Amino acid sequence: MKEDAKRHEGRGLLVIIWLFWFAMYTYPAFFAPYLQSLNASPAQQGVIIGSYGFTQMLLRLPFGILSDRIGRRRIFVAAGLVTSLISGFGLAVTRSLPLILLLRGLTGVSAAMWVQLTTLYFAGIDPEQRADASGRISALQQFSSLSAMLVGSWLAENVSFPAAFALGGAAATAGLLLMLLDRRRGPDETQSASTAPAARISWAVVARVATNPMLFWSAVISLLMQLVQFATMQGFVPSLAAALGASSAAMGLLSALTGLSRALVSIWAGRIARRLGLRRTLIIGILLAALCTALLPLMPNFASLVANQMVAALGVGLLLGLLLGLCVRDIEPQYRTSGMGFYQSVYAIGMVAGPVLTGWLAGRSTLAVAFEAIAVIALLTALLTRWKMPAETDAA
Repeated sequence: MKEDAKRHEGRGLLVIIWLFWFAMYTYPAFFAPYLQSLNASPAQQGVIIGSYGFTQMLLRLPFGILSDRIGRRRIFVAAGLVTSLISGFGLAVTRSLPLILLLRGLTGVSAAMWVQLTTLYFAGIDPEQRADASGRISALQQFSSLSAMLVGSWLAENVSFPAAFALGGAAATAGLLLMLLDRRRGPDETQSASTAPAARISWAVVARVATNPMLFWSAVISLLMQLVQFATMQGFVPSLAAALGASSAAMGLLSALTGLSRALVSIWAGRIARRLGLRRTLIIGILLAALCTALLPLMPNFASLVANQMVAALGVGLLLGLLLGLCVRDIEPQYRTSGMGFYQSVYAIGMVAGPVLTGWLAGRSTLAVAFEAIAVIALLTALLTRWKMPAETDAA
């Protein structure tokens, strides 16, 4: 009976995970062109898009520390779903750029609760089954966001932009209702806040693990590649697609195909790294992203842009998944949660810097010049990887 209850709760949390990510991804595929239609300047577009990463950067670690101290996760997950539904429904009813900035930032608050949701799910999973469980929620995250992009973009094209935003709010509402209706408490919710202090996140522990070279440089390289990703495929590539005549539905297809490309290569990333070596694989991924970014201004049509971004997604998917495992490789097991918190907070800086820098450069010059500058940053990241990642990670 107890095992049946655990399986039922696990399935319920999987549905909540699906809705959690679906709510946040109904509109990013066309968000930059939408902001442009509201007469937002490139710099304003960059700041609004980057606010999603800004709130994550500020809140991931404090929320992680606080949730560890009070020993509860559900209240944080519920709060994340509340901010997501406010963001979705709010975007559906306003055309004010300051309010849109605030509401997009609230979406980042929701995303900052992802650690609490995964911790809540893993609390009911036996340790020997956690590798399989990790694969399940990773795949669920990917396919939830892909389906949200497709459905949201179709709604934007065939109904209205507000309909796509409201769909996200509705998904968050459904997730919140499921969370509130499920009164069970897993092991994570019943333990005292003083349990297992060695595994808890704290500022002192984060400061200690941050000095680990592998963690530090993995975080910096990930920051720079998040900068590239949020400057291009998660930022201003939809504006380029619009300039090439793509509809909102076509932009959703572009985002879905690049997301699928990124998800599929991540499955094979470990095998590729074992054959070529980790450092070499990381550099190949970075160079693919750099080349595709440099070629963006030369794309003659939408089909070529789709091909370009699918190749770029291969590079990004190849390296980000590997860095996620590499960053805590040299951290003692009891400190890995703190190390992961540091890593995620650092790479969120790139989610802010990418769109803000690109928007500023596009406003001062052109979007083509901005993309070339981002490509240079990617090339410098490849050199940094060659310099700072130890040679032993090239061992097959």
